[in-house]
Amino acid sequence: MVGPGREARGEGESDKWEFSVALQKKMQEIAQQFRKEPTESEAILWDMLRNRKLDNRKFRRQHPIGRFVVDFYCHEERLIVEIDGGIHASQQDLDRQRQEILESLGLRFVRISSNLVETNPLDALQKIRCAPRTDMATEDERRKQTLLRRQTNKVRLSNEWTKNDMDEV
Repeated sequence: MVGPGREARGEGESDKWEFSVALQKKMQEIAQQFRKEPTESEAILWDMLRNRKLDNRKFRRQHPIGRFVVDFYCHEERLIVEIDGGIHASQQDLDRQRQEILESLGLRFVRISSNLVETNPLDALQKIRCAPRTDMATEDERRKQTLLRRQTNKVRLSNEWTKNDMDEV
């Protein structure tokens, strides 16, 4: 499904959002403002994630993705970590829709309650740690294998065509 601001891609290629430079700049400004005013649970979790402290995974905080800003993002794993605080109880439908949109881009979600982060941060880390890993390298390798198969098939077809032509001569 292709929505506003997105373009369709061919087989094996991921969707990519395209937004105006003005919107990208605005989202970056919003993310910077969010970074200046973290919630207590965001500050606690960031202290445990920053500088590759969790299994050498690089996380970014308050990271803009399209028209959304996510709490934490690990690009190598395409993993979003969202902390759900009190406000999330009143906007569950919006959160679900937002998550579905981002998951349609091949991003994965881990949702953690702010209460868990504040009362048992090690369990919160374990929840992130247990998220299935799908490294970008694995996806890149899969794409390379697909391209290699396609090229091999083209060569095979080309060779068969040449052999059939030679048989007719």
